[in-house]
Amino acid sequence: MALVRGLSYFTFILFVNIPVIISGIIYLHNKDLYDEPAKYAISPQRMNQIRSWPAPYNPQNLALLLMGINASIGVPIILAFSALIYEQLHIPIRKAAHLSVFYPFIQLIVILALKWKFCCSLKRRDLVLGGYGLSIMAFFLLLITLEYGTLETDPAAKAAASAAWFTVLAVSISIPCNTALCYITEQFPDRKSQIRGTSKARMFLWFLSAISSGTFLPILRATSIFFALLPYFVISIIIFVLLIFAVPEEVEESHESIVMDYGTSKLLE
Repeated sequence: MALVRGLSYFTFILFVNIPVIISGIIYLHNKDLYDEPAKYAISPQRMNQIRSWPAPYNPQNLALLLMGINASIGVPIILAFSALIYEQLHIPIRKAAHLSVFYPFIQLIVILALKWKFCCSLKRRDLVLGGYGLSIMAFFLLLITLEYGTLETDPAAKAAASAAWFTVLAVSISIPCNTALCYITEQFPDRKSQIRGTSKARMFLWFLSAISSGTFLPILRATSIFFALLPYFVISIIIFVLLIFAVPEEVEESHESIVMDYGTSKLLE
């Protein structure tokens, strides 16, 4: 315990991520063991056509966008600093700790309810875009509540309203963020491109998570909870607009069609 207390914040972050770093290095060193030939044969003429097809968004870019919005919507900071954020919203320390433990159970209930009630009627695209849209709306209402001057006359009401919107945000992000992890793997035509694409996406998420986790506390201490969260909201809006155009209408397209339309051939080279 004394050793942990003596470490700086950034050193501690690096220390707890050592297992992830080691596993990534092992995979990169042995990645040829995980490669296999494409399962879906494509003729040379078709491949030439695919490579010349104008594709502004391919599965790799889509995967990076989804991991980017996972980070910007607040997943890393909510997981790491939920109790602290509740305290910054002027919730008593004991209640803040209880809420930070309570909301993950609500996430599980919501996910199980969606699976039980709407598993056959909702598509991946609906869950991803609809879920992120709901999360961004909750994010916006949280920021508005934090800056709403009329509520200054009743601090208890402002704290309760802010905590309520933050809880809605923390719960709602579980829907698109978990769906996105499944959605990404469906966009690649074979195991080789799937492993390469999803691995790059996860590394990108870890990189963004390290940045957000390492900068959130300094920004919070230097400013306020509003200004600490504002950059995440702005970036989330930008990525969400890009996702509206990037996410294909139908996931059930044939693998060859996905390759043609989204430029997966670059990952097969």
